[in-house]
Amino acid sequence: MGIAILHTPRCGAGTRRRPRCVRACVRQGTPLRTRRFFLFGSLSLPRQLALIVVLFIGIVVGLLCLANAGLGIMSGVRAYVGAEGLWSKGQKEAIRHLLRYSGTHEQGDWEQYRRAVAVPLGDRRARLELDRAHPDMDVVLSGFVEGRNHAEDVPIMAMLVRRFQRVGFIGKAVSIWASADRDIERLDVVAEHMRAAITRDGAPPARMHDLRRKLEIVDTRLMPLEDAFSATLSDGARAVRRILFQTILVFAALLSSIAVLLSAMIVHYVRRNEEARLSVEAAREAEGRVSA
Repeated sequence: MGIAILHTPRCGAGTRRRPRCVRACVRQGTPLRTRRFFLFGSLSLPRQLALIVVLFIGIVVGLLCLANAGLGIMSGVRAYVGAEGLWSKGQKEAIRHLLRYSGTHEQGDWEQYRRAVAVPLGDRRARLELDRAHPDMDVVLSGFVEGRNHAEDVPIMAMLVRRFQRVGFIGKAVSIWASADRDIERLDVVAEHMRAAITRDGAPPARMHDLRRKLEIVDTRLMPLEDAFSATLSDGARAVRRILFQTILVFAALLSSIAVLLSAMIVHYVRRNEEARLSVEAAREAEGRVSA
């Protein structure tokens, strides 16, 4: 790197000895040699400033991209935290309606169970589709919407799973989600067995007792998984926020350093050239008086 600045103690090539002042250079008619402030090699000042401005802009663009990515991850995590709440509510309502159905045998209770369990089953369908090499985004959308998630959150939710399902806290959360889905499958199997026992077998007490016990086991298994999913996402969100803040601080410090360097270079250049100009003018005036 280099800023060209006028330097008075040396003259250009062609002189046999070094003159002691600018007056000798003026008297000999020798052009003043320039000295460079080494930053960009032999580039001229305009090119040096242009490179620094380009670097400055590049850092700003990088910072904006980083902030956008961080906000996207935070938005996706927020959407999944909300989805977990809906998932947990649907699962608990499903078990509650199923237990009521085991006692009342009413069709309305069964239909309420199907509506409630559709929430975790819809999320499961979306997750399984996202796990495919080439997922059908229409299936993903319908699955998440069936899970009562907002349609506008689906793209960021899908992106988060597709890109980070094997990385860090996202991978851990997806693994917990998959474990919970297996228990939801068991829940639905128990529900179908209960439906068959009521509609075809006359709801034998021993069989109904066994099915209710299985429902309680599934509910007990799901509770810690729900807590672990929420805790994992919360910890991950805090980590992302902390890393994003620290990175922004680093970029801000870098931008400030470049701004200070740029200002110092310009001030240095202007001051040295102004000093050289004044020296040349003084030498010419002195030379004129001597000639007179």
